[in-house]
Amino acid sequence: MASITRKIRIWVAALTGGEVPESGRLVVDSTTRRLYVGDGTSIEDQNTDQQYYTRWRDIRQYVSGQVSTINSAIDLKAPLASPALTGLPTAPTPPPPANNTLLATTAFVKTAIDALVDGAPGALDTLNEIAAALQDDEDALSALTIAVASKVPQARLVNGHALTADIIVSKGDVGLGNVDNTSDANKPVSIAQGAADAAILAALNAFIATQPINIYKGSDTNRSDNTLTPDPALEFPIAAGQLVSFSMTVFIRASSGGDFKSRVTGPSDAVNVLLAQAVAHAGTTNNRVASAFDTSDLIQLHTSTNNIRFIVNGTVLNGPTAGMVRFEWAQNTTNGAATSVLAGSTLNYKIIT
Repeated sequence: MASITRKIRIWVAALTGGEVPESGRLVVDSTTRRLYVGDGTSIEDQNTDQQYYTRWRDIRQYVSGQVSTINSAIDLKAPLASPALTGLPTAPTPPPPANNTLLATTAFVKTAIDALVDGAPGALDTLNEIAAALQDDEDALSALTIAVASKVPQARLVNGHALTADIIVSKGDVGLGNVDNTSDANKPVSIAQGAADAAILAALNAFIATQPINIYKGSDTNRSDNTLTPDPALEFPIAAGQLVSFSMTVFIRASSGGDFKSRVTGPSDAVNVLLAQAVAHAGTTNNRVASAFDTSDLIQLHTSTNNIRFIVNGTVLNGPTAGMVRFEWAQNTTNGAATSVLAGSTLNYKIIT
């Protein structure tokens, strides 16, 4: 930086009573014609040239030294225009929300940023985190507006229930206030509805009663003893007073020397029974026509393995006791080899009255 050139100003004044000039000034006392400096020292009478010169030289040296000191101090200062500051310069922090040409200190900037973040959670306190939360969608506001517009306003009601919480709808809310909450088995039925249901059931039972019932034996039954036992597929129930007609076709595979015996049994107090049993096989056949259920065995004899076809037709008018009509069978002679009533045997019966 260039040195500063200074002009020396000398003041002329009447100094009286040992008055000392203002510090830093050169003053000539108009009365004594002495030259004074601001520190109170004086220069001898100006008429003495040598003394004047000496004092004036001292003054010049003094002033020159002061100017040099000032210049050195100024050289250490930054210019007002575009100063290049070094180190850690400080400045007063402007009060927020300042918006002028004051210097923005780091404290001012942090205060402004904190106000912008305003306590946002750590996952949303930067612009990048906010952009990520919005899925980098530049039209996020438009998308949110559309999404919100598609929602039902909370001010709406569902049968008087506000949409501000989960709604529990009662049966009265949907017009079912008079519905009984008991189980199906315990629900009350009106007399009219009960009568209608009974009529429908009666008509259905009457229809079913006129339809034949067909039973198909799905698997073989094997026996190797001579104790008569009902076949599990070839039987049917008969109610008190019912009139039933039926037919059976029984396919039998008898073991060699095992023979075969059977009976058709039913309620003991049946009023009327008609039975016709016909057998076809390679051995000795025994058929039977009777007006009662069997009380003795119908035996089929043979000396080798035989396939037997047994056909039974009958009509039963039952008495006051309900029961079962059954086809019972076993080996006639136990030989340890199984005799079988085969799958495919059938029972057909029809309730007449």
